[in-house]
Amino acid sequence: DYNHIEYVDRDFFSKMSSLRSFSIQHNNLGEFLDFSRLPMDNSLEDLQMTNTGIEFISKSQLKQLTQLRFLSLSYNQLEELPDFIYQSESLQKLYLNENSITKLESDAFDGMTQLEEL
Repeated sequence: DYNHIEYVDRDFFSKMSSLRSFSIQHNNLGEFLDFSRLPMDNSLEDLQMTNTGIEFISKSQLKQLTQLRFLSLSYNQLEELPDFIYQSESLQKLYLNENSITKLESDAFDGMTQLEEL
């Protein structure tokens, strides 16, 4: 947190199957990290990317995060969320405050059966 990180190589996560929590808040990334190299059997449950300049998230960047329970994307420039987030059955806490999201469908969070905080 609070470093000057602007880039994280996509291979950075390639051998981190035991990683449970990752926080890179308050850095100038400008984009969501690419977790596509994270092992399929990963344990990542807590991801904190508050205030990192994220404008867009693609489905491919999230598909490996099947165990995610906590996701903080507050204070970014997101205008929309990928459908994948709405289908996450493990996510319990999702923080999106202070973004530029303009539209949410009434059934957007129906698939998120474990969601406790939004």
